[in-house]
Amino acid sequence: MLAIVLVAAGANAQQKAQAKEKRVHFGLKAGMNFSGLDGEGIQSSMQQGIDAGAFAEVRLSKKWEFAPELYYSMHSLKRTSDFQSRYYELQALPSSDEKIKLHYISLPLLMRYHISNVIAIEAGPQYNLLAYEDDNLLKESKPAFKKSEIAVAAGATLTLEKFRIYGRYMLGLSDINGIESTKGYTWKSRQLQIGIGVQIF
Repeated sequence: MLAIVLVAAGANAQQKAQAKEKRVHFGLKAGMNFSGLDGEGIQSSMQQGIDAGAFAEVRLSKKWEFAPELYYSMHSLKRTSDFQSRYYELQALPSSDEKIKLHYISLPLLMRYHISNVIAIEAGPQYNLLAYEDDNLLKESKPAFKKSEIAVAAGATLTLEKFRIYGRYMLGLSDINGIESTKGYTWKSRQLQIGIGVQIF
């Protein structure tokens, strides 16, 4: 009898430990993004890019979850045909390339609310660090974009066992125009993301 009680107690403790471990998950994610910029000299149309990285999920309660991510994101933009005239006094190149490539390391800190076991909505702040800039907008290879950006992100995630399907919209709050100007031109980013994730453990 005592042996049965001990075995039952041990099994119960093991189940509780496993349940506690399952409150935190890690995985990998990848997807497409469509980036645009609102501001003088940059086309507002959305351009396609890609992103890939990792995510974590920390279950706080039955409905709430903290879901931070860290990923590398490649953005594409295009300048307008009148870029030189708008920034002429700032030594804009007379024949710069139309296409602009920006690579960011992004850190969104999302709070997720589970409507059901499958559907969840999420929102939170996001920090973007410019890791690579490929453009020749200005003379002497001067950078045209600021290194840091603060943004907000919101969207939804579908959980299908170990797989995640997500869609998200990001809106930049800070001005990323790194060109010193007396005209007060500002650049604010926006981005639509869709992709998949896989829970590793």
